[in-house]
Amino acid sequence: MPRQDNSHRNQPATPISRRDALRSIPAITPGVTFHDDDDGRILVQIPVAPGRGFLGFFQTQARTRKVRLDSMGAFVIKQIDGRRCVADIVDAFASQYRSNRREAELCIADFLKSLTQRNIIVIGVR
Repeated sequence: MPRQDNSHRNQPATPISRRDALRSIPAITPGVTFHDDDDGRILVQIPVAPGRGFLGFFQTQARTRKVRLDSMGAFVIKQIDGRRCVADIVDAFASQYRSNRREAELCIADFLKSLTQRNIIVIGVR
């Protein structure tokens, strides 16, 4: 019987170019909701899957994790509509906060990475 080549499973993801990263399109993860606070912040609610194993059987499906974003985070999350690319969001941020484009790019990249790690957004690479 032939062996399957599973060597690709342990390899790190191929890094994408800066150009491709700026062209990628972030979207809110299905099931994630957010609500404006009176002070310009946003409360994000992220659905949490029940745990695995015996104890997971007793957990309810309706668990959520909450994250509160400051006004800058709120501005960025409101830009994410599934149509705007990262470059568009960087431009809007740089304009809104009168910042250097390169600084805005680095700030937005780190913030989007954080949102991705928290399962708040997904990013599609063109």
